[in-house]
Amino acid sequence: MEEKIEETKVNKKSNKKVILIVLAVVAIFIAILVADHLNNPVTRFERNLDNADVSELQEIYQTTESYDEKKSIEKIFTDKLKDIVDEFINGTKGYETAIEEIDRYKELGGFASDIKAAKEDIEKVKNSKDKFVEGQNYERDGKILEAIKTFEEVIELDEKNYKSAQNHIKDNKEKLKTQTLTEVDTLISNNDYITANQKINELKKVIPNDDVIIQKSNEIKDKAKQQEIEKYKNEQEVTVERTGIAIQHDEYKSLYPDMIEVIIKNNTNKTIKDYNLAILAYDKNNYPLKIKPKYDYRGGAFEFTGQADNVNIIAGATGGKDYGWELDSDHGISKVLAIVKDVTYYDGTTWENPYYPYWIEQYKEKPLQ
Repeated sequence: MEEKIEETKVNKKSNKKVILIVLAVVAIFIAILVADHLNNPVTRFERNLDNADVSELQEIYQTTESYDEKKSIEKIFTDKLKDIVDEFINGTKGYETAIEEIDRYKELGGFASDIKAAKEDIEKVKNSKDKFVEGQNYERDGKILEAIKTFEEVIELDEKNYKSAQNHIKDNKEKLKTQTLTEVDTLISNNDYITANQKINELKKVIPNDDVIIQKSNEIKDKAKQQEIEKYKNEQEVTVERTGIAIQHDEYKSLYPDMIEVIIKNNTNKTIKDYNLAILAYDKNNYPLKIKPKYDYRGGAFEFTGQADNVNIIAGATGGKDYGWELDSDHGISKVLAIVKDVTYYDGTTWENPYYPYWIEQYKEKPLQ
C-alpha cells in the first residue's frame, strides 16, 4: 500500500513537471508571436499613427517590401483620414483641428493625393456648413430667392445639413412662387413688363417646368421685349445721325471710289477714341445686298463692320463726315443702314450697344418695309 502511495506521488510530480514545461513552451511561443506582431510593419505603422513625428511612419512605409502589408498600411492611413473628415462632418471636430491633423501628414510620401482629397472634402463641407447658415439668415430676412439659391449649395457630403436644406428649399419655393407672381401682376398693372419678365425668368430658373409660371411668362415676354427694345433704343450713348453713299463721278472712280459714309453723335460727356459700326446695304428696290469693300475678294457680307480708330469725337459732337469705307466699283448699293456696335472712350471705359442685337435681328437680310 505504501509503495502505491509513493508511486502516485512520483506520477503527480512528473505530470506537474510536464505541465509546467508545456506552459513554458506556450508562453515562449506566445511571446514570440506577440513580439512578431509588435514588430510587424503594419502594427508598427498603426501604433505610430497619432505621433506628431511622421518620420517613423515614412520609414516603415518605405521599407515595407510585402505587397499585402503595404496595402494594409495604405488602408489604415486612408481610414484615418476618413475618420478625421467624418468627425468634422458630424461636428465632433472643428475645422482648424481637422485641417491641422491632416496637415501633420503632409510630409508623408506616397499619400499626397489622399491628403489633398481629404482636405478638399473638409473645405467643401465647411463651405456647405457656411451656406446653410447663410441660407437661414436670408430666410429670416425674408430674402426667399437668395435663401433658395444658398440652400442649393449645401452638398450631400454635409450629412448634418443636407436633408434640412432640401426641406427649406421645398418650403421656400412655394413661398417664392406665390410672392413673385403677385409682384409680377403688380408690375404688369404698372405697365412695367421689363421688370416683370426679369422676375418671371428668375423664377423659371429656380422652379422650372411649372405650368403656371410658363403660362405667365408666355403672356408677357413679347410686350417685355418691345419695351426693352424701345428702352435700349432711347438710351444709346452714341447714335447714328445719317447714312449714305458718297458717289464719285465716273471718271474719278478709279482714284476715288464710292464710299459708305455714316455720321454719328456722341451723347455722352466723354470723348470717343474708337468705335465700330454694323452696316447693312440695300438696292434701289430695298432688298438686302452684300457689302463688298474695295480690294476685298471674299465676296462681301450682308453685315459689314466699319471700324473707326482715333476719331477724337468730343462730348456732344458729331463725327464721320468725309470719312468712310471704300466700295467695290459694282457695289449696286442705293441705301445703307447703320448702328454703333461698341465704343472706346479716352478715359479707358467702353460701351457695348444693348440695342444692337435687336436692331440686327430686325433688319439683317430682310427687305426694308
